Amino acid sequence: MKICILATGYPRWKGDFDSIYLHQLAKNLVKLGAEVHVIAPHANNLLSEEIMDGVQIHRFKYMYPQKFENVAYFPGIPENVKKNMVKIQLLPFITSMSIALLKLTKKYNFDIINPHWAIPSGFLATSLINSKKIPIVTTIYGADIALTINKYSFLRYILRKSLLYSNKVVSISTFTKKFTLDNLENIPKEHIEVIVYGVDEKFFENYDPNEYMSSKSSGKYTIMTCGRLVKRKGINYLIESMKEVLRVFPESKLIIAGDGPEKNNLIRLSQKLNISKNVEFLGAVSEEELIKSYKSCDLFVLPSIVDSSGDTEGLGLVLVEAMALGKPVIGTNVGGIPDIIPKNANYGYLVNQKDPNELSEKIIKILSNDETRLKMGINARKTAEHKFRWENIAKKYLNVFQEVISK
Repeated sequence: MKICILATGYPRWKGDFDSIYLHQLAKNLVKLGAEVHVIAPHANNLLSEEIMDGVQIHRFKYMYPQKFENVAYFPGIPENVKKNMVKIQLLPFITSMSIALLKLTKKYNFDIINPHWAIPSGFLATSLINSKKIPIVTTIYGADIALTINKYSFLRYILRKSLLYSNKVVSISTFTKKFTLDNLENIPKEHIEVIVYGVDEKFFENYDPNEYMSSKSSGKYTIMTCGRLVKRKGINYLIESMKEVLRVFPESKLIIAGDGPEKNNLIRLSQKLNISKNVEFLGAVSEEELIKSYKSCDLFVLPSIVDSSGDTEGLGLVLVEAMALGKPVIGTNVGGIPDIIPKNANYGYLVNQKDPNELSEKIIKILSNDETRLKMGINARKTAEHKFRWENIAKKYLNVFQEVISK
């Protein structure tokens, strides 16, 4: 089967975290015998054509000189397009993406096209390709739906069209599916299938539940969070919760992996609360450093919120990564997080968003009992192995592709 993944982001080099989940899907589809092509934006100093782990990557150029290609990649298109110089790049970006899709579809005669994000990828695919001849399965993430409905309502028509004209839609969470059905009329619920994304095998390797467990007698616990430092991650509420946590465990610390526009505000908040010596900002880290940080922590927290534009967590993959390494988790009851931490989970807690008091209460509860914390970590690991391996996720995608091709 020849599969084309159409995306607005993709890892730029081995070890790059940008849209890493897409590469995990693509390379696992290759392992299952598929021929996978990815069409993604070019950026300065990148190769136009490249093969990575058997995945054939085609990067479309859209600005000259190349140093002005600033629409895609960190910190993400929604943040990048706030700059006027980037706004003027949108038309050549979309035009070049369209040309690349048409040329490569003709050259390789794809069996199926899998756009990721409804806009622009899904819209361009359904507008340019006859889905009766080449089936289209569009993957939606939540932010694309929420931003269009809440902030760019003039795009609502093309959003709905891109989903209805797709042969099938894959949603990464139950929340995203429900939100889409609630806000876009006349889309049958059976038209959308939920397939969460998974965790790379590296996060399952060399697992030892006792290797990094702190001793309660020392009280030197490490709480971790990671992700892009943007408002919807809600990290300010986690920092606020540390005030109470440190009253009970004064030698504990919070480590924050990742970078983004909110970093300076978060540093100032920790200074204002007089807890800066207990809050460590790691910045952007390599995959090896990230795994080491996961292993060394005692508890992982994802305090995401619904921000002012309605954007929220599509799923919360970092929770699954921590679970794969045997860590208990705490997440907020927003977006797709309940797909990872249901209310009856025996490996973590679901809390209300924007509530530092509830966060601190649950953090203290987990840290107060080493035996319970270890059991929760073991349960987290088992759940991750069962539900979130990329090999299993890729098989589910392949089943959907085969289903729409056979119709």
